[in-house]
Amino acid sequence: MTRVVRVLIVAATLLPAAAAHAQDTLPPAEQIITRYHEAVGAAAFASIQSIHSIGAISIPAAGIAGTLEIWQARPNRTLIRATIPGFGDVQTGYTGTSGWSVDPSDGPRLLAGDEGTQAQDDAQFDSHLRTPALVDSMTVIERTTLAGYDCYKVRTHWKSGRITTDCFSAETGLIVGSMRTHHGSTGSTDALILYEEYRDFGGARLPTRITTRIEGVDQIITLQDVTLDSVPDSAFTPPAGIRSLLGG
Repeated sequence: MTRVVRVLIVAATLLPAAAAHAQDTLPPAEQIITRYHEAVGAAAFASIQSIHSIGAISIPAAGIAGTLEIWQARPNRTLIRATIPGFGDVQTGYTGTSGWSVDPSDGPRLLAGDEGTQAQDDAQFDSHLRTPALVDSMTVIERTTLAGYDCYKVRTHWKSGRITTDCFSAETGLIVGSMRTHHGSTGSTDALILYEEYRDFGGARLPTRITTRIEGVDQIITLQDVTLDSVPDSAFTPPAGIRSLLGG
């Protein structure tokens, strides 16, 4: 349970793609990312300073359902809290300089090594835009089908050294899936996050349904309420156990 819930917050396990399309002439990565920025409303997103999201998490096969709350702010602060009845709170965050995690099994801990680098990348407010400030290069691999989506698979090399493989919808231009290696306290695993049900918020389009599969088990995050530019600095104050590890 601890591993499943912890990974739920930040990643998921790799889904096998269906048979690939016969390869057309592939568009350059620059064209794909430009179309994506237009589809997601990157220009409008640039004016957004913070996001507060409230939603639900569920693991239907296990009969588990809980609540989720997320705070994000520029340039790279986050706090995520999932509350699972019968298990408790799982929290993870990034202070702007340090990643951390708290759960009922492992208690408070700071994130280091590959896990810390992953937290640093994921905390970047513009990370979903794959901006030049965060990404070294992007290479189009193929046109394929992933989880029922006709998409272009693009390998992304991050400045941190991480590599992800993103799938951009051939129909809408939006990211529908992102594959990467997830690093956690129990080790590393191949991971995929699916992004669905995009909605407009202040001219920017954000996914409100994020489905992951861990060892064949579906996990669903559904965002029910998203508020822009209302997050106070105090929202990112870590729990007392983390503050102690950070030296106050």
